[in-house]
Amino acid sequence: MQFDIPITLILNSFSLALATAFLMIVLWYDLRRSANQFFAIFLVMVQAWNVGFLLQQITSIVQADDNFFNIGYGIGMAGYIGASISLYALITVVAGLQPRRFLGLTLLYLTAGTGYAIWLSSSSAARADTLQARWLQASFLRFSMPLPSISPGIIAANSRV
Repeated sequence: MQFDIPITLILNSFSLALATAFLMIVLWYDLRRSANQFFAIFLVMVQAWNVGFLLQQITSIVQADDNFFNIGYGIGMAGYIGASISLYALITVVAGLQPRRFLGLTLLYLTAGTGYAIWLSSSSAARADTLQARWLQASFLRFSMPLPSISPGIIAANSRV
């Protein structure tokens, strides 16, 4: 267990730097295209996901206060949900299958999804008090979120195709 923590920190830091570099390139190239806008939103959400995960791991390594872990957990969950929704929106824009009210629906889903993740992590009754409880909480709640699987179906149901 001690061996994989530095590897995941290195890989997560590398992906954070890579997402930042891609974001700078996309914003520099052309911000007016909708595909670039959705790709920039996706990269920002990936960065939030990585920052939350890094904060969780650093908190576990240095044995810091549980509130730091919960803040990182909330940021990571919001980034995960936002990345899932924005990736689907990006693929929909690139394929040209967006409905009439696509931008409004996507922003609504992004706001609801990230707000739900932040609310869930801040109002959780079970606070992490040990290292094992922290990792169980992070692994269970991260992959049990319903919004990434519901939002593509709702967007597809509202499409004109």
